[in-house]
Amino acid sequence: MMVMFAVGAFFFFKDWKFGYPEKNVQRFYYLAFEKAESAFQGHLERGGTSAEWEAFAAEQRIFIPVATSEDKIEEPVKVVPEGTDLETRWPEALRNYERYRAAYEKESTMAIPAAWKEFSNSGGRKWKEEVKDKLKNESTIKEQLYIGILCSVLFLGALVILLRVMSRKMVVDREGFAPAGGKMIPFSAMKVIDKRKWDTKGLAYITYEDSGREKKAKVDGMVYGQFKKEEGEPAQKLFDRIMENFRGEVIELAQDEEDEAEEESGNDDSEE
Repeated sequence: MMVMFAVGAFFFFKDWKFGYPEKNVQRFYYLAFEKAESAFQGHLERGGTSAEWEAFAAEQRIFIPVATSEDKIEEPVKVVPEGTDLETRWPEALRNYERYRAAYEKESTMAIPAAWKEFSNSGGRKWKEEVKDKLKNESTIKEQLYIGILCSVLFLGALVILLRVMSRKMVVDREGFAPAGGKMIPFSAMKVIDKRKWDTKGLAYITYEDSGREKKAKVDGMVYGQFKKEEGEPAQKLFDRIMENFRGEVIELAQDEEDEAEEESGNDDSEE
């Protein structure tokens, strides 16, 4: 569980600090290329010049508020990596008229925006050719932080439990049994052992007398000792030694009434 919580915390913190913001950067660029393709189509239909397009493209910013049916971001600064230049303009692949027109004429029928395929794999970028992940808003990004903190708390809790368990042990000797974190209980003081859960859960309960009062102690084989055959089943050996020295009442697993009813029903059927 400690490993699970630690790994979970790592990935949630990573998505909060880097993963989601960096994916948003890719999405903002992708949306810019989509916008450019639509704008260029209108530019051609109007008979615009190369100079007009380049002047228009030079003024367009990548990180702008978005309000579509799928992507809604009012303040880009809150959803991209810290230090991102919010004044970043469209890249050369979109500003250069002749270069972009060639890509547009060749790729306008593709599922992805024109010139995106080349751009997403240039300049050290290894971005996806089709960015399907929608923009992550501020609350979604913060959720990763909160879940990461929760995993960290659970990790620390599991660590405390582990250290607590490691510092405790069950002991049995010729005189009696000492439960984890408890004092020695003489065999002569033990009155009842309830072993109904021993075979299924590794748990047994000892009722004993201490200074005239009846008390209970737990034998927890699953937590302390365990039942690994390669280690000689230490918990089972400990419990066997308790039973060898015990002279009181033993409560064992009784057959359920339902099972007894099924057996009786089976016997009736066979007689018929």
